[in-house]
Amino acid sequence: KVKALEKKYKIRYIAEIDTEKLGFLNFVMLAKFPGKAPDYNKVMEVVESLPQIQFAAAMTGGEYDYLFYALVETNLQATLLTMQLHKKFGEFECELHMVPFYETYGFVPLRDAFIDTLKERIFKRQKDSITKKHGMILQREFAVLKELNKDGSAEFTEIDKKYGFD
Repeated sequence: KVKALEKKYKIRYIAEIDTEKLGFLNFVMLAKFPGKAPDYNKVMEVVESLPQIQFAAAMTGGEYDYLFYALVETNLQATLLTMQLHKKFGEFECELHMVPFYETYGFVPLRDAFIDTLKERIFKRQKDSITKKHGMILQREFAVLKELNKDGSAEFTEIDKKYGFD
């Protein structure tokens, strides 16, 4: 019955990844453009250039113009991301306010561009480091996260085949 419903209603599944276990902090950034605000295409261009930003929403009728949901490893990186946003919106007067966000409020899907940044965390065994450090992931874990982020119902055996794991 479940398979029939999945087919009939084109149900897809999305992996709900606990980014805190990967060493990331969650932030919401509120942007206000007191003068002229950038158009939608400019905002999307900026968001797509920053894999740390997972979600952006235009807000109307309130004090702020946009909301950004971002993942960073440290508070310093959150500050640097704010500076990057200021620079990318350079031609517009922009006020940015950043607050920590806790996932108890709900779940935010991750962009593929963010998952791709996890490649840097893949543990590679070397003579001087035989155990993985906090926040490091195995190649197989990266593959599973990447594929489940695309389709939460992906079969592990198919993922293993696709990536050539035994």
